[in-house]
Amino acid sequence: LSRRQRQDVYKRQLYHSLRFLGKILIVLCGISGSTDVKPVFRSKGGAIMSFTETLQSITGKLLADCTDQELYLALLELVRQKSADRVQPVTGRKLYYISAEFLIGKLLSNNLINLGLYDEARSALAAAGKRLSDIEEVEPEPSLGNGGLGRLAACYLDGMATTGICGTGYSILYEYGIFKQKIVDGWQQERADNWLPGGQVWLKSHPDQAVEVRFDGEIHENWDHGFHYIQHTNYNSVMAVPSDMYVQGYDGKGVAKLRLWQAKAPDFDMSSFSLGNYNTAMSKNASAELISKVLYPNDNHVEGKILRLRQQYFLSAASIGDIVQNHLSTYGTLENLPDKVAIQLNDTHPTLAIPEMMRILLDECGFGWDKSFDICQKVFSYTCLLYTSPSPRDKR
Repeated sequence: LSRRQRQDVYKRQLYHSLRFLGKILIVLCGISGSTDVKPVFRSKGGAIMSFTETLQSITGKLLADCTDQELYLALLELVRQKSADRVQPVTGRKLYYISAEFLIGKLLSNNLINLGLYDEARSALAAAGKRLSDIEEVEPEPSLGNGGLGRLAACYLDGMATTGICGTGYSILYEYGIFKQKIVDGWQQERADNWLPGGQVWLKSHPDQAVEVRFDGEIHENWDHGFHYIQHTNYNSVMAVPSDMYVQGYDGKGVAKLRLWQAKAPDFDMSSFSLGNYNTAMSKNASAELISKVLYPNDNHVEGKILRLRQQYFLSAASIGDIVQNHLSTYGTLENLPDKVAIQLNDTHPTLAIPEMMRILLDECGFGWDKSFDICQKVFSYTCLLYTSPSPRDKR
């Protein structure tokens, strides 16, 4: 098969695979999809424009005079515009998918294919003496995943968008991936995978929607006329600042949102800084930002194990806090949470979301244990990625 034929086969296989994954989500969560929308380019005045004219209106000059970086940013803006047209209001239950990884791959070519614009973009650029393959190389691959766990999460996100389910994925905005591999004299050398300087353009930050996550401190319980009160003191706050990335479904049917949390200190210790205690002033910021620094920090020592646990709670608490806030802003109560929300946990990393939801229902909403547990049972689902048969010794 030629390269073009292989691409066509891949597209068909991808399309049917994503539709299958989307149908699974529909059956499990009872969520309805949206209809297909074909791409149309129009100027601000409403006139129909060609692909070339559209790109030139974004760059402000002829395509032949643009650098690969300029064309990459123009194509990115075009994808954003077309994707924004396909954001659909959510009907039925809202679906949330929490995962420590999303191995989504490069976004430009994937979104162009899914929007049905890849061949048109390649032809328009070729007419100007440019190659789309060169422009694709400008984009760094998002270091948000590593293996099968992250690829499964990315496929579900694609599947939701392809079938018109406007679901939301949650993960951490890692500044560095696990590592960038380089082979020197037959040996692997590990270097920091600093992807954000080039990948930041796909993200839209929402600092006004930040969620406070509390670590450490003491818990004080009080009872007053049969009501249970909890007071959390001497805790250390970390702000989870969200940035959103959008994934376009195949054939342009829908758009899924991936919300990524970045850890930030709530404020700057100006008093210590003014006294000349610069290390003290910076330590709070460094400790907080360490949480979203690296995907899967080495955990063959105690410090690494603690950091991984902090990452897992940070992801879980920020995501559940965001889900609860959104639900309360719409309905004003969590009584109907199971009817309106479905949360899928991808493997063990985000399972702290369950006790975090229990904590909110018990300590902040005043629900009883049985009612809180019943809500969690109806809201949460779990994906087990690894199952091994018990050994003969276990069977005995």
